[in-house]
Amino acid sequence: TFMYLIIMIVQIFLPCYYGNEIFVASQEISQNLFHSDWIYGNAKYRKSVQFIMENLKNPVKINAYGIININYEIFTSICNSAYSLYALLNKTQS
Repeated sequence: TFMYLIIMIVQIFLPCYYGNEIFVASQEISQNLFHSDWIYGNAKYRKSVQFIMENLKNPVKINAYGIININYEIFTSICNSAYSLYALLNKTQS
């Protein structure tokens, strides 16, 4: 039972971890572009950087069914709900 529990937690954690990493990386790309020497580039380069920064105003997120953002918050929410349900079922069996 313990191995099953660990495997299920890892199976839920991995998408949440990578979803959070993608979100953080997309925020860092915008900041790194801004702090680069893009001002000294040619006009085409500056326009490309401006276009990318405009698109990154809304960070990249992984969604489940277009409603739930996959990140650490949803992982903790799932774990809390699962434990609450387990505690309730355990209490009703006693």
